[in-house]
Amino acid sequence: LINLICDILNGDEREVRFHPNQLRSNTQLQPEHLNLLIPELKGVCIHTTHRNQDRIYRIKNILSTAVSMKFERDGKEVSVAEYFR
Repeated sequence: LINLICDILNGDEREVRFHPNQLRSNTQLQPEHLNLLIPELKGVCIHTTHRNQDRIYRIKNILSTAVSMKFERDGKEVSVAEYFR
């Protein structure tokens, strides 16, 4: 997925602007980059293995960073990033 994101963001440019090593969990993309990614990634299927369970997810949208997206767990608010640490 990271390589696909780099390909989309780099487009047809001869000069590579985005490299997989640059796109880490704390990387924030500019709105214009997200506008390029959203239509290209919408509907892409992602295969994951977590806790010995294979699952397939379909990308619906790109909303926010894992640090800023929060949910309630055991009565406490945690970020997605905290949950997966």
